[in-house]
Amino acid sequence: MPNSTFAGMNRSLAAIKKEAIAKFQWTRQWVHQAVRPALTVAAAVFALGLSMPSHAMEISVHGDRMVASGELDLTDEPRMAIALGQAKITEIVLLNVSGADYRIGFAIAALIEQKRLPTTVIGQCSQACSVVFLAGKARRFADGEHPRKTSLLLQPPPESAGALRVRYLQQLRQQLPAGAPRDALVTALEVLQASGASVRLREPGRNSPKDALALACTGQGLAESCRALDGVTAVTTGFVTDASTLQWSLPPGLLAVATVFGVPLAADTPAFEQTLQAQGNAMCAQDAVCNERWRTAIPRLQVQKINRAAALGTTSKGFGFSDDQETPDSAAKRAVFLCNHTPGNKKLCKLASVNNFDASDLYRRSADAASAAMTAIDVPLAREAWADEDKSALPGAEPALRTSQLNAATPLDIPGLTRWQTGALARAVASRKLVLVDVHGVAGEMLPGAVHFWDGGLAFESPSAESEYDQRFRDMLALVAADKNTPVVFYCRDSECWTSINAALRARKAGYAQAGWYRGGLRSWSAAGLPLVQKTPSAVLN
Repeated sequence: MPNSTFAGMNRSLAAIKKEAIAKFQWTRQWVHQAVRPALTVAAAVFALGLSMPSHAMEISVHGDRMVASGELDLTDEPRMAIALGQAKITEIVLLNVSGADYRIGFAIAALIEQKRLPTTVIGQCSQACSVVFLAGKARRFADGEHPRKTSLLLQPPPESAGALRVRYLQQLRQQLPAGAPRDALVTALEVLQASGASVRLREPGRNSPKDALALACTGQGLAESCRALDGVTAVTTGFVTDASTLQWSLPPGLLAVATVFGVPLAADTPAFEQTLQAQGNAMCAQDAVCNERWRTAIPRLQVQKINRAAALGTTSKGFGFSDDQETPDSAAKRAVFLCNHTPGNKKLCKLASVNNFDASDLYRRSADAASAAMTAIDVPLAREAWADEDKSALPGAEPALRTSQLNAATPLDIPGLTRWQTGALARAVASRKLVLVDVHGVAGEMLPGAVHFWDGGLAFESPSAESEYDQRFRDMLALVAADKNTPVVFYCRDSECWTSINAALRARKAGYAQAGWYRGGLRSWSAAGLPLVQKTPSAVLN
């Protein structure tokens, strides 16, 4: 690696560093004067972190390794310089690091290259973090997160960034060994112009050769589409210099506690297998065949890889399993989907377990809270509309499904759909005179009385994908609203969310005469001081 590649910072980067140091000068002085000599390096860095903005990286020292996690911030390079000056550091570990400010990434990269330190990634290293990682004299992945979640997410600065984008692509050409894999990688990045477009380089050590291939992805989140780049991996491009995975036991507290719908999975449920067995027996009732299938399935589920989940039917008997998923949420999603869409046995479902956690209690608590909330809703409200749900600069929209840019401003009126305001919806929820469907992802809360359709507001360009999705939507909607004359209302996050409109348009096309959407969504409901309950999925659509 040429020593001058990152060390030759231009004047703009020098100015950034000067600004960061000036901003941080009081903290530097505190470190040298107020910290007792006996204070350990790790404790000193921890104390520094307490004084930093909430979005700055967490920096800690464990033995001879420095671990940085979180989002890159203007103060991170001076803080890393201080910590490096206090201890003998032999490796920089990047633990789930992101950040869109590439100037900061280049400044930290210069520091790492000057110290000639190796870099290691645990979890995901995205955006400007890739510049920091590439500065390491040796580069590898470590375990700690799921193999498919452990990756480099390469996203060039946008074209509007001008010189930074040019510099980023030039660095890849200069730092990575020449050859077809590097050229294919750079070409893919050059043509990815859309916001959120990226190339993923996954860890090679614990993934299969197929799963280790680079993925060029366009779109974001639910609408993301990816294609594999033949022959392009973290190793063949030279991004990783050691294909083996570092086996390192992370100190306690560094990895975030896994959650499902925002609920921490901090501890296993006591007597978990017996609890899971009892749930299946309750679903199967006196059906001997169902009980036997469930009894023999549980041991198979328990030996599967983390993350795993089980879901049980609520409108008819049956279950779904998933395992080896990237996160507990993705395991839950897969299990509910397989339970919902069993051929010849379409049904609503609930989670029974995620890993060794009894998820059924989430449903009990949510149902109890919803019942109490609907009884206690204080109506009428001071006003009908909250959080600007009744304002829009857009003209009325034509009734058409939207396949992309789902987080964007919405109009006030859409022909054929009823737009609900907070006041009217609160009265209807309290009187239980409608079917309310939540289509807002995995946010931890939902409106009382709502049924959650995970991925319930999507649409697709592909005719086959669109047809299959529409049938799944109709199957699930028929289970919560058998009478097509019933008012059915969909909602998502706020007035800049199209998934609720998509879902309402689908319902209207399926024959629901009183299909509508709550434009204000969770934001307006919360602004009105109305109660929310724990979200629990009943159906997964995609």
